[in-house]
Amino acid sequence: MKRISVVFVLLFAFFVLALAQEQRRTSARERWDKDEVVTLKGEITKVLLPLATFKSEGKEYTVHLGPTWYWRENDYKLEAGAVEIRGEIETEEGELHLYPYGITQGKNSITLAGEDGAPRWSKAYTRMGGMHHGSGGGKCGGGRKCEHGCCGGQRHE
Repeated sequence: MKRISVVFVLLFAFFVLALAQEQRRTSARERWDKDEVVTLKGEITKVLLPLATFKSEGKEYTVHLGPTWYWRENDYKLEAGAVEIRGEIETEEGELHLYPYGITQGKNSITLAGEDGAPRWSKAYTRMGGMHHGSGGGKCGGGRKCEHGCCGGQRHE
């Protein structure tokens, strides 16, 4: 009987933790919020894909950059230094998180989400007619068949 009780308690705890994680917004979700998109200038202090640390106006943010394969396929680079980020800020467990739509560093421009808040790598973005790997002819652009498998091999116009 004790064994059944322990199993029940563990299953219940797992369910509660899983539900709590589901409520948290992550960069893998279909859509990011677009309620309060802001543009901040500051400094990237650390980059460790899929996250970066960004400081602006005396505040520190964790920047959610999306999947590393998206960065590789678009040949995006982000380095420590001055940067401008346009995105949505969210406070999670007392910490500031930034979900960028776009990042500008020097002459480099990185597009991570469309105006509707759909990350460029998500199914929501491709359903809206966007090229899966950003504009400019990534591997899925120009009507070519998806070569990395995340799109189920479909063609992207």
